[in-house]
Amino acid sequence: MVHLNRQPGAVSPGASSLRDLHPFRRRVLPIFVAALAAAVLTALLGFQSYRAAREAATERYALQQLSLARSIAAGLEAYFREVQTSLFSAATNPSLVRMTEDCPLVMEQMSLGFVPRTSIRRIDERGILRFIHPSDDWRETLIGTACDEESFFQEARDTAQIVLSDVLINEKGQRRFRIAVPLFDTAENGDAAFRGILAVSFDPGDIAQRFIKSEQAGPAWIMDRNGQVMFHPREDWVGTHPFDSTHNKRFLYVDSTGEDIRSRLLRGKEGTGRLTVPSERKAENGELLVTYAPVLLGGQNWSVVLAAPLDEVARIVRTSGLHWLLLSALIIAILLTGGAFILHRLYRWSHQLEEEVKKRTADLEESVKYLRNLIEYARRPVAVLNPRGEVTVFNRAFEQMSGRSEKEMLGRPLDLLFALETTGQGVSFHEREQTGGKAQTIVRKDGAMRICILDSVPIFAQDDRTLIATIVQGEDITDQKIAEETKKQLESQLLHAQKMEALGTLVAGVAHEINNPINKIMFDIPLLQKIWHDVIDDLGEGTDRAQTRKYGGLTVPFLRDNLPRLLADMGMAASRIVKTVANLKDFSRRSGSSEKEPLSVNKAIDNVLRLIQPTLGNSSITLKVSLKEHLPLVEANLHNMEQIVMNIIINAAEAIDHDHGIIGISSEFSDRDNSVIVRVSDNGRGIDPALWDTIFDPFVTSRQTEGGTGLGLSITYNLVQAHGGDISFYPNEEGGTTFRIAFPAMHS
Repeated sequence: MVHLNRQPGAVSPGASSLRDLHPFRRRVLPIFVAALAAAVLTALLGFQSYRAAREAATERYALQQLSLARSIAAGLEAYFREVQTSLFSAATNPSLVRMTEDCPLVMEQMSLGFVPRTSIRRIDERGILRFIHPSDDWRETLIGTACDEESFFQEARDTAQIVLSDVLINEKGQRRFRIAVPLFDTAENGDAAFRGILAVSFDPGDIAQRFIKSEQAGPAWIMDRNGQVMFHPREDWVGTHPFDSTHNKRFLYVDSTGEDIRSRLLRGKEGTGRLTVPSERKAENGELLVTYAPVLLGGQNWSVVLAAPLDEVARIVRTSGLHWLLLSALIIAILLTGGAFILHRLYRWSHQLEEEVKKRTADLEESVKYLRNLIEYARRPVAVLNPRGEVTVFNRAFEQMSGRSEKEMLGRPLDLLFALETTGQGVSFHEREQTGGKAQTIVRKDGAMRICILDSVPIFAQDDRTLIATIVQGEDITDQKIAEETKKQLESQLLHAQKMEALGTLVAGVAHEINNPINKIMFDIPLLQKIWHDVIDDLGEGTDRAQTRKYGGLTVPFLRDNLPRLLADMGMAASRIVKTVANLKDFSRRSGSSEKEPLSVNKAIDNVLRLIQPTLGNSSITLKVSLKEHLPLVEANLHNMEQIVMNIIINAAEAIDHDHGIIGISSEFSDRDNSVIVRVSDNGRGIDPALWDTIFDPFVTSRQTEGGTGLGLSITYNLVQAHGGDISFYPNEEGGTTFRIAFPAMHS
């Protein structure tokens, strides 16, 4: 046995190497672990991505195939629409309808627009084939044969519509389908007689090859409305039902979705599905992606079916996955080697960016504060809305105008400020276009109304499409509106006062000029009546000559019988003139404020009723009185108030022209405008609508023939205006008119 003695403090060479390598391992180990983790993660992601890519590629491939099937179907539909158009045009050709000598030539010209190996047949109304094109070879021997048992002939004859037949076998054992159009000969009287059909016979293969390209991935075929193959690249498929499990025993194994595919095909639907093609060796079974689209032909549903192997899709996905893995490995290497440099540059850039963000944030905050102060202390109301129309800024001027604080309005729509009558009538300030210039009514929090003009301006982002905010600014024009209305009212009152003053002066002059002569007449008429009474006896005495003597062309007997009545009529006419003069004087007279005193409206109404009830009691008019007790007093002249009520009641009585008249008189207090209201209603003939605008003007009346002067309502209007009141009227639903008189109530 050999013993090795070590010097104190000596270090073995292996230990020295391990210590020297330890710092290197500490640096490399994290990188190795990160690379290993990245590789494992890349593998997992690659597997998941492969599966996702395979499904996505299969889905995209299915959509491409479906688009191709739709394109083929659209081409077939367009071609057959052209064929139908050609047949409809041919159905009106006299040569074809009446089978003239030009019939074969017309059929030959028609065939030029069809695919090769297409024949055209003219069959008469008894089902006998008369012409066929082309007529060479074996087809010529068919002329004269009976076709009346053919389903396409019977259906075209019975329905009088164009008919598309199912696939049938022609005289040479070839598969064909036919389109037949019925032919009618219209007589001069309009009757249409059936003259047979014109049928075009097509080879399904020729039609399909025109629209199905050979470079398509996988076979494509066409199926009729019964699910039977009309065209397929493999001849042994033609005539089979590949999606019908009861018929499909040889060519195609259909999984549980086969019946679903067949059902959708027969209903004219489109879609995709997967089928398995069996092989003698199970490992070689191939999976097909089947896409199908409907072909709508005059009520029949054909289908275009495309079948493509999924192995090609899987191969493409595998190749793409391998490329992706290689690219991922390269990317990981680049990321690991350049990570430190990028991290260092990123740190420096983030530090600089942070400083720049701080600086710009401070500038932005200063700008926002500046703009906020501009809006906050603007003299005009300004609000800012977000894209949803909610308030984000509500300045002090808006607060003063609306009576609501910014805190109350934040996050709420501006529309709640508007009066109910304007809500929903275009008041919206978060639209994408500039609006404004329209006066709106704002309801303050205390219920007061303010009128303002609001303008809105939308603010967009740099793309000019994204709405950022909407600025709404307004102008309170309530005082301006009140001033304008007051000015109009004062101008109207001044104009009316000037008119009334001028008219009053004129009326006073006319009344004065008329008064003296009429007084003379009124004084002389009683004198003449006394004179006539004294002399009538003397005129009656004497001879027969005295009896036949004429005075003023009138005999004594006539004068004795009629002169007293003539003098009485003169007195009555003079009295009417006196009454008119009195009304004119009343119209020209004004009531001064010194004559007014606090009084009750009910007192004036009671006084009038005591005066007028005896008169109305003798007529067929019934008074209905409803006076509210404890009404506020009004400042008025009692005589004028009585005249106002008297005139309205008399006017109502004169409007009643039947024997069941009713006049209603009521009084009440209105809190809304602090007024005492008097209403007088009747069930008379009402006021002519033509007089509604001028009924209170002087000398306006509809009773000229009855002696009306037209001054009653005019005098009443002036008296009401002199008391600071208002008078109006409205027609009653059951007939008649209601006058409403409002007097301002005195404060208690």
